[in-house]
Amino acid sequence: MVAPSARGKAKSVPSQSSKLPLISVIIPTFNRAALLSATLESLAAQSLPKNRYEVIVVDDGSKDATPKVCGDFASRMQLKYLHIENSGISTAKNAGILASRGRILLFADDDDIADCRLLEEHLKAHKRHPEENVAVLGYTTWAPTLSITPLMRYVTDVGRFLFEFLRQRTRSAVQACR
Repeated sequence: MVAPSARGKAKSVPSQSSKLPLISVIIPTFNRAALLSATLESLAAQSLPKNRYEVIVVDDGSKDATPKVCGDFASRMQLKYLHIENSGISTAKNAGILASRGRILLFADDDDIADCRLLEEHLKAHKRHPEENVAVLGYTTWAPTLSITPLMRYVTDVGRFLFEFLRQRTRSAVQACR
């Protein structure tokens, strides 16, 4: 892992609460301010109380309005904005991990739109399965505003490549139990 200070300047946008969150949402981003805004809007509308989660946006060297977008949302949720030199998504995720305060981490993309119950349901799933070796994966689908191309349909519905790793893991686990 690379600490934010080792790759660039980490800046925090002050927000409303200092209570330790239950879950930290980590969002790496690079020059996608408009998409990030919609993602943050969906996270600001969560059913989970604002003091129970934090959102960490790791700006991987953007030159667009990403800092302003984060500043606009800082009063609506616990939001931490980190700016690092462009180093790639892995470094950005690692910086987010190091900056997180929650016991549970949820990685989101800067173009994800979260259901209003995402964080609440994610915490419930972890409560049902508290083992350290358990990862919770959620359902992902295309936004209703998108025109679904034949390739998009094939990747998710026909070939099911998007979730193939789940099927392979389940098959391997079942075979190991026999």
